[in-house]
Amino acid sequence: MPGTDARLVDLSPDDGALIEALVPISVRAAAMNAPRWLPTPERARAEIVSVAAGPGVCRALVEGDVPRGWAGAAPCHESAWELHPLLVDPDRHGGGLGRRLVADVERLAAAAGALTMDVSTSDATGATTLSGVDLFADPLGALARLDVLDPAVGHAFRFWQRAGYVVVGVLPDAEGLGVPSIRLAKPLAVRAHR
Repeated sequence: MPGTDARLVDLSPDDGALIEALVPISVRAAAMNAPRWLPTPERARAEIVSVAAGPGVCRALVEGDVPRGWAGAAPCHESAWELHPLLVDPDRHGGGLGRRLVADVERLAAAAGALTMDVSTSDATGATTLSGVDLFADPLGALARLDVLDPAVGHAFRFWQRAGYVVVGVLPDAEGLGVPSIRLAKPLAVRAHR
């Protein structure tokens, strides 16, 4: 778990020093599953500022005086929000920082009326059985067989599953030919059966 000195803070476009400290973390973290998304510090800085300025919430996790990651979420439908992005210092993966950021953003979204949280994770690195496949031929069958090709390397969709998200779909060729986006969702409200 994150140390007791770890705190979550609102991130705004005016937080210059904090944003600059999150830029290299964002570039390195994005390279793990979506290397074309934030390939340069300039693109990472623009993404942070955009999310911090946009609707919804943007939060950073700081240990002591050291930023370790950040996350944002915003409404995408009447009662659903999209959590994007979640970027944590790769050197700190597995220590609970991502889960803490996710729980915080989920709490804030639920307080704002969200019933469902939506996330997507691309497979631009060929880490899953969905990569490089014509998913239009049998998308539901491909989803039923979804797996990680190398468990030692893994893929972010496993993190999301451990955080309580379920795979709800795939968007074929979302980021190029054979590069799908895996869609996951989680209920934020207590569900009553009808």
